[in-house]
Amino acid sequence: MRAAIITIGTEITSGQIFDRNSRWISQKLENLDIQTVLHVSVPDQTELMLAAFQFAEDNGELLFICGGLGPTSDDFTRDAISEFTGRLLQTDAPSMAIIEEKLNRRALTIMAGHRRQALLPQGALALDNEYGVAPGFYMEHGKIKIWALPGPPKEIEAIWDKHIATHLHHLPKDPQRLKLKTWLCLNIVESEIARITEEFFTNYDFKKQFGYRIQLPYVEVKLWYDDKHSQAAPALAAFTETIKESFVASTTAEVYRPFLDFLKNIDEIVLIDHFSEGLYLQRLQEILPPELQKTLQLKYSLGIHADAVTASADLKNKKQLFLEIKAQEKEACWQMISADKSQKISVTIPTRRSGQYAKLYVLEKMLLSAFSIDAKTSS
Repeated sequence: MRAAIITIGTEITSGQIFDRNSRWISQKLENLDIQTVLHVSVPDQTELMLAAFQFAEDNGELLFICGGLGPTSDDFTRDAISEFTGRLLQTDAPSMAIIEEKLNRRALTIMAGHRRQALLPQGALALDNEYGVAPGFYMEHGKIKIWALPGPPKEIEAIWDKHIATHLHHLPKDPQRLKLKTWLCLNIVESEIARITEEFFTNYDFKKQFGYRIQLPYVEVKLWYDDKHSQAAPALAAFTETIKESFVASTTAEVYRPFLDFLKNIDEIVLIDHFSEGLYLQRLQEILPPELQKTLQLKYSLGIHADAVTASADLKNKKQLFLEIKAQEKEACWQMISADKSQKISVTIPTRRSGQYAKLYVLEKMLLSAFSIDAKTSS
């Protein structure tokens, strides 16, 4: 099965907002071994919406359309789908009852725009929206399955969990679909790891595709391969051994998991940063899951304010983690103190790289060394 995702809204194509929905849906589909072949964003223009729907139908079997189901005049996705499928719009009585109940509960006047939200193409199945007013809907047209969803991400997530995930789980899988394997590599340039990768796999004749992506300071190697071929498993193991000097983990989730598990027993982090110019804090905020961001207290000091923070730190508190990073000449040092950890880790700053890469490289090496990922502590 191949999927296309179309997001509707001039606010997206004009750059006013960022399209989070395509990324989220693609990740969900990837977990179900469904290939996403298209991300298309179109403004609130019927002719472009119809062209996008046709493009999706020509290239896939599943179509997810996000946005344009609201109560205002620029919300006419349902009308475009009606025109595309040749199915007239009609009021779905159960959806109208739900809409009326939600608006009455909020003491809002029911207007014509709200009533339009209950209009569905003939034969469409309404998908109740627990987080919003407008229902989504599902229908089939020729060879393509269509899900029309609201724009707000929380509403899409609610409809997905309640109505879509189980349906997709039972769809037949593509026997020709290639499986994805990834390697995160540190302290090697993209062109070099690409050369090593493609030279290595020339010795194997199973079907494969290569891809590479920069995730500073890492280079991600991506291999789509036929996992049913007898050569596949030994080849992947041999390749991992070949790149062991630069290989760190398969995913960033693996890199950060030991650190995040450690933080589950921490209430407060005291950061003193003489080195990274804010990248230290930024990285921490990127990797902390929402549940930890809600519970952890953070005291952060950048360079000149370090003494004040150190003085206020109660290092006898068993739930506190004290982290300090500083650099002198070509070496950076991480000092970490907690109830069950007290260590200093030094990392050589790479001389052939500079700027953001060098600082992120140092931070990742320190993290890997401190929390049981097998990585060397010097470049």
